[in-house]
Amino acid sequence: ARHEAGHALMCWLGGEKPSYLTVVARGDHGGYMLRAENEGKAIYTRDEMLARIRTSLGGRAAEIVYYGDRDGISSGASGDLQNATYWAQMILCDLGMDEEFGLAVVNPHSAVGELAGEIRTAVNRILKEQMEETVRLVRENKETVDALVTELMYKNHLNEHELAHINVDKYGFVDFHALPEDPIIEKTFQK
Repeated sequence: ARHEAGHALMCWLGGEKPSYLTVVARGDHGGYMLRAENEGKAIYTRDEMLARIRTSLGGRAAEIVYYGDRDGISSGASGDLQNATYWAQMILCDLGMDEEFGLAVVNPHSAVGELAGEIRTAVNRILKEQMEETVRLVRENKETVDALVTELMYKNHLNEHELAHINVDKYGFVDFHALPEDPIIEKTFQK
């Protein structure tokens, strides 16, 4: 549950909204988070891409914060790391958004030798920087992760409406009282 809560936290902090969060295994996923997609969004800023990387790394970062960075990490981050690598490669190889790597467009899958090594080094630099930032943010916001874990352990999944009820003002979450009345959800969330 902490892994998925880490993704949701980073999604919020990156300016997006998670629309579904579950700890119920499906296929090769032990759980997953869906984000509310921005319809028709085709252009991303560098900051938005870095936020996508941090969202992808949020699960692993939560594992590190709660369980340790060596023995506590799990194989559950496999697809997350692939996704984070995709965004880092886009920044470096397709969009010329990295000062050190330059403006040239390079196909990372056909690169060999020294160029392949430079790409791998640059991708790892971006991922390491974003992982450090993600771990810092998860540590600073453990109360939100804990609130998400509590609800996930109770319900196994949370939809967009339910996620909006995890209200921490500093993230700009939706105010519980500003939502349309829903007696079932209100009863569920009364403590």
